[in-house]
Amino acid sequence: MTKATTELEIRLPMWEELPAFSLHLDQLLDLTNEVLEPIIGDKITKKLFSIFDFDPII
Repeated sequence: MTKATTELEIRLPMWEELPAFSLHLDQLLDLTNEVLEPIIGDKITKKLFSIFDFDPII
């Protein structure tokens, strides 16, 4: 069975593959957009990213 041409083959990074050092916002956005842009069809911007409060998560 062949895949439809509209299907994307998406691979999310494993936790161990993420950088183990601190990232600046631009670097974090680049990494995030590299993974999410093929899925959502758009890039996450600094303004959108700053709306969320990640302190409890990070």
